[in-house]
Order: sequence, then C-alpha cells, then structure tokens
Amino acid sequence: MKKCLIFFIFVLGSGQAMWEREVIDTVSSPSNFAVFNSLALDTSGIPGVVYCDDAIHKIFYARRLENEWQKEIADSGFSVSFGYSLIYDNNNIPHMSYYRVNDQNSQYTLLCYAFRDYNGWHISVIDTIWYRFPGWTDIKSSIALDTLGLPGIAYIQHDSIEAQYIKYAHYNGVIWEISTVEYNGQSDSRDWSPTLKFDKHNIPHIAFREQIGYGVNSLKIYTYDSLNNWVMKWIEYIDLSAPSLDFELDKDQYPHLAYDAGGDLEYRWWDGSTWHIDTLLTIGWVGVRIALELDNYDRPHIAVKPAMQSKAIYYYKDITWHVSLLCDSSDGVFTCDLGLEMDKYNTIHAAYSCDSFITGFFKHAWRGLVGIEEVGTRYTMQDAGLNMKVYPSVSYGLLSIEYNLRNGCDAELIVYDITGATRKSIKIGESESGNYRKILNLTNLSGGIYFLVIRQNNKQVSKKFILVK
Repeated sequence: MKKCLIFFIFVLGSGQAMWEREVIDTVSSPSNFAVFNSLALDTSGIPGVVYCDDAIHKIFYARRLENEWQKEIADSGFSVSFGYSLIYDNNNIPHMSYYRVNDQNSQYTLLCYAFRDYNGWHISVIDTIWYRFPGWTDIKSSIALDTLGLPGIAYIQHDSIEAQYIKYAHYNGVIWEISTVEYNGQSDSRDWSPTLKFDKHNIPHIAFREQIGYGVNSLKIYTYDSLNNWVMKWIEYIDLSAPSLDFELDKDQYPHLAYDAGGDLEYRWWDGSTWHIDTLLTIGWVGVRIALELDNYDRPHIAVKPAMQSKAIYYYKDITWHVSLLCDSSDGVFTCDLGLEMDKYNTIHAAYSCDSFITGFFKHAWRGLVGIEEVGTRYTMQDAGLNMKVYPSVSYGLLSIEYNLRNGCDAELIVYDITGATRKSIKIGESESGNYRKILNLTNLSGGIYFLVIRQNNKQVSKKFILVK
C-alpha cells in the first residue's frame, strides 16, 4: 500500500477557473436552514436539490430550470428530518431517501423513500429505526439506482441493546426487500455514514465506518456474493476520526474513498493490485463534511468542510492535487452537508448553506473542469532555468521535446495519462547545462490526453499533448 503526504501552495487566480455561485433559497433568522441537503444532476446535467427548513418543519425540493430555481414542498408535518440522499433516474424522475421523526414524543425514527412524478410526491415508510435520532448530522442514508432503475437504500438501524448497524433495502419491482449488512451484537458498536453504489453488474457495494468503543475504528466495504449474501470485501483499521466519508466506483469498478482518519482528510483508491493513499489536510473531527466525485476521466474531486472552520475547501487531482475555496469569502459561517456532482460535460456542481446569523443562504456553485496548468507555479519549487517545449501538440506517436537542463543534477522525463498514472519514464543522467532535444516514440500508448513532465533537482514543469490513433 502506498501512502503519500501532500503539501500545497495556494495559488489564487493564476489562470485557474473560478467558481460561479448563485442563491437557491434564503430565509431570515435561520434555524437549521438547509443544514441537511443533497444535490443530484439529471441526465441533461440540470441540478436539483432537497433541503430542510426545520423551523417550519418542511423538506423542499428545487430544480434549476431556465436559469431559475423552482421550489416546492416534498414533505412536511414532522418534528425533524435529516440524512437526505437524492438521485435522478433515466426519465429524470427524482428519488430520495431520508429520516424523519414525526413528533417530539416519538421514540423511534422512520426511514422514508420518496419519488416525484406528474402527480406530485409519493412517500413511503420503508423501515422503523427503534431509536429517536436527535437529528444528528452524522446520521446518513444513501440511495442509488440499480441497472434496471430500481432504488436501493443503505441506512442505519438500532436494536434493543443500542447497537447501531447498517441495513439495506431494495425495491424488486413489487416490494421492498430488507437485509442486514453487518451486525456484531455489541452494545458499544456504532456504524456510520453508509454509502451505496451499484456496479455495472448490478451488484450493490456499501462503504461505511464502524466504531467499537472509543477510538477503535475501521473502514469497511460490503458487497453481495454469488448467492446475494452480504460479505465483507475489504477492511482497514484507522485512528479515531469523524464519521463522514464518501465512496465511488470508477469505470473499472475499483473503489475510491474520501474520509477522516485521525483528524486528517485522506483519499484512498484501488488500482487493481494496490491501495494508494493521499493525505491532504488536517480537518479535525467535530462538524466535518466530506463529498467525493469522480469525473469522466476517473480523476477525484473532493469537497470538505473542516472542523471548527467556517469555509469549505475543494480539491481536485490530475497528476497533482490542486486546491481552492468552494464558498465565497463573504458567505459567512458554513453550516451544512456538502453536495458535489459532475455532469457529462465535466462541469463540477456543489451545493451548500451558509449563515450570516441574520440571513441563511442555500447556494449552488459550479465551475468547469481544469486540467493541469502548463507552468511550474502550482508546485512548491521554482522552475527557473528549467524549460521545455513539446511538439506537435497533437501527435500520431512521435513526440519532439526540447528542454533546458541545469548542470550537475539528474533529470527525469515522465509521461502521465489523464488519470495521473505514469505511462512512460526516462531517466537522464548528470548533464552539462544547456539545451537538449529528444524524440519519444509513444506508438504503444492508446489515444487520449497526456502530460509530459520534466523533473530536475526537485523542480518540474509540464506540457499537455494529445495522442491520436
């Protein structure tokens, strides 16, 4: 397993695409306004959101049509609701899972499923949780649609001895089938943040965090075996951490996770043979929110709200990690769940709420996908005296390189693909200072976008090129 600690320089501006932002909804004298929310994109990339206004005991659904957010009530008449998860099917029908507590005297919480058609919202109670959740922000449900468009929900259950564990409900076209994913029968066991994904073979995968006692934590992924029984596919033990995590499957059906480990934000991914880990930022424990999304090239995008901080941070990775503020500097205190989704045009969308103590805002933010900059400024090193030209920018296999080296230091030429994987590496021994030229034969690589990086003495510059086959 490979683990790497990442350091950053914040380069604001410097040719980076900036976030555009707009207000979805706003209230005066906010009280838990949009603290719980979920974002989804339909098949055309149009965003929709669900969010709470617990002051008036309503769940709102809003969709962005003709550059305006059209809002309606999805559910109402409860004491509290939370743990929202929203998704669209291929007919652009929204489906939602969430928890609700009907009144202040309730001793239990309801897991609900809702969808909207032309007749409005249809709501079903799927299961009863024999515990009155107090509206904790860490109590999460997760809805996904299988390859037939049928919904599945991963959620949290309690039993009579106070064990907290993960269950799974799936609609088979007639009824909801409910099963227990894992149950160890310990009263001090707490499972958190279930995240459900279906792979291309229609097999469900659920990632979650288990805590037993104080400080004994593990990340787990469960999936079906050939008899549709739940089996643990992977486990990793981690330090005391916040419950928040997110989980995605890439195009090869390999898992990617973003989570809190001992107060640090970590990104972990499987490449088919090895787990890799990047440690990005110290984020603490209390009030942490984490959202992960993979773009069309399976590159990770992470939004995180650290503990005890009022601003959310956004990371994305091409061959290195880049960072920017997700919210605006004038947004006030950041208070909420985080929504993060990528459309088919590789535009990243986010949803978040913020509170100025006088007015509460629920906002939508978006920006285009930014590739690696063809300069050295985003790295911690300077690139003075290290230059490179690459031509043609669109190549059929042979690539000409002109580069400048300093004397007395080894250098390396590296070709990365769009996912950041190394496809070719050439070591260059100690050289006299001066200009050099080399022709690379890349005919063994498939067509696509690539980056050529030259490194010398802890300095590097990069150039992008396209390989056509």
